[in-house]
Amino acid sequence: MVLTSGDDDVLFRAMETGASAFVAKDAQTDEVLSAVRHASVAASSFTAAGLADALARKHDAASRYALSPREAEVLRLLGGGLSIPAIARAMYVSHSTAKTYVARIYDKLGASNRTQAIMTAMRAGLIRHDSARLTAS
Repeated sequence: MVLTSGDDDVLFRAMETGASAFVAKDAQTDEVLSAVRHASVAASSFTAAGLADALARKHDAASRYALSPREAEVLRLLGGGLSIPAIARAMYVSHSTAKTYVARIYDKLGASNRTQAIMTAMRAGLIRHDSARLTAS
């Protein structure tokens, strides 16, 4: 897979969709050839320049913000555009409990509103840009 963007999110999506290799459009010729060789020999595995760094950044973000599994679920639902009452219904919790989860997320992410929380979470790799389509449907 050769793409113009080398963002971590794009790299992880390439890996999740079953690509054998990821190469940025501006990669050197030897890197492109190496990726082609890898894909021809080990098509079921994944390789990309900077993969280890991207995984480390993702791990660092997850540990830096330290969201509980329930808070991570609420964050995904927020990213999907659900309101607090809709989150409460989806998670089978009270409106007050859902509101508390949202407040904790804002606090942990250093956000004062939904937009800031979602943007921070996307930059940190806690949620993906396409999570809105996944959770809202």
